[in-house]
Amino acid sequence: MSAQEPGKVRKAAKRPFTAESAAAEIVAKLTVAAGKGKRSLYTSNTAPEKRALYMEACHALEHQGAIRLRKDPEKWFLAGFAPLEPTVQSVAAKLLAQSAGLPVDLFDLRAVTKKLTSREKQFAVSALEELVRQGTVLELVLKSGPTGRRLYANSATLQARLDPKEARQSIEGEADASHSSADESTIRQAYDRVVRETHFPDVQIGVLHEACGIRLEALKAWILAERSEGRAALSFGDWSLASEARRAAAIEISGERYLLVRLET
Repeated sequence: MSAQEPGKVRKAAKRPFTAESAAAEIVAKLTVAAGKGKRSLYTSNTAPEKRALYMEACHALEHQGAIRLRKDPEKWFLAGFAPLEPTVQSVAAKLLAQSAGLPVDLFDLRAVTKKLTSREKQFAVSALEELVRQGTVLELVLKSGPTGRRLYANSATLQARLDPKEARQSIEGEADASHSSADESTIRQAYDRVVRETHFPDVQIGVLHEACGIRLEALKAWILAERSEGRAALSFGDWSLASEARRAAAIEISGERYLLVRLET
């Protein structure tokens, strides 16, 4: 072995860039991006050989379910941060919220779909039919015309207008302190309180449910709506350590069950 010349420091051998290296970088970038996602996982100046490794890693991570591609516009997300594909239930929750905020009692379908994405609008009719079936929205069919016209009313809004006291009791409930609708302020205050107590931003949905007193299904709908807007992220948690109550509070998406939620602050 030849002696090293005085004053010279031997440089460490540069590690080769592999598909595993690319996968680690992709996960790191998407972790930082969180709910904002990334339009591209490499730059236009990335060398072709390196770009091929990024693409190989990307396909592997997507196949594993670790990352997801949202279309229109295209963006990459970690699975826990990926916006949900709309469903009849998620769109119904948005329509109900929109109808509650209208300045008029009667509205048509167009009045509550203005803020929906083009993909969400595909579920609008079915979602409104579901709300009518549940009784949370009332339907009025006007026959005066060749085809007639359908108008709708938010049941809670009408009830509050007719009898504010009765409406308040039916919504809040006198038997306990739980709420029947997701009150954002209440949820966020409860979330902040749990984070301060646990010193951890990923909160069990079951714990948040107990802390805020919101009806579980309403809380889940609110979390899903926040997630679709990039203001909440879900993560799996340890299912084997979760109690039955905590498991019951989990949110299921495409067969995956999420125990934890992190809210944007």
